[in-house]
Amino acid sequence: MTAEQPALHRLFTAVELPEDTRASLAALQGDFPSMRWVHPSRMHLTLRFIGEVDAACAEAVRQSLASVQAVPFVLRLKRLGSFYRRPSGTLWAGFEANSRLLDLHDAVGAALEQACGLAPERRYTPHVTLGRIRETESKDLKAFAQARTGLVRASFAVASFVLVKSVLGPQGPSYTVLARYGLSAPAEDIPDAGVN
Repeated sequence: MTAEQPALHRLFTAVELPEDTRASLAALQGDFPSMRWVHPSRMHLTLRFIGEVDAACAEAVRQSLASVQAVPFVLRLKRLGSFYRRPSGTLWAGFEANSRLLDLHDAVGAALEQACGLAPERRYTPHVTLGRIRETESKDLKAFAQARTGLVRASFAVASFVLVKSVLGPQGPSYTVLARYGLSAPAEDIPDAGVN
């Protein structure tokens, strides 16, 4: 008889987007055959994807993130872009360069390394995923992104970040915010949303 496997929690940290920003991004989603568009309610800016960890590591992460020191800042969406790995691709919205965002990313990474020994992320491309497609051509993705880049008009203030639990399902992932951390302020736990 084998011991029961411990439950794993699929986690990431992110910056939440205001409703009007999500609406602006949703308006850029258009006619692209077979594209699976991200619902506006699921749009976010990932700071660091953590992956599957056990309950002890998840709790250590939740506590360690409270030590992150960063100041509020403003993000401005700049363009649409794409990632492509034949034959699949991703469409995303990107931001103007922002040193404070990178500082926040690095501080989150340091907290995660302290919590569970998670290795620092070597490369970081801040973006909001708009859609994914299993089979397409790189030139078609690029053309779609370039045609809509001039329509990107959104900026918003960032005063907090969140720790999120993701559960994969047939209709796409569902997200639960486990904790919210104010920039230059103590962490604010979300009632009744702790790691179980």
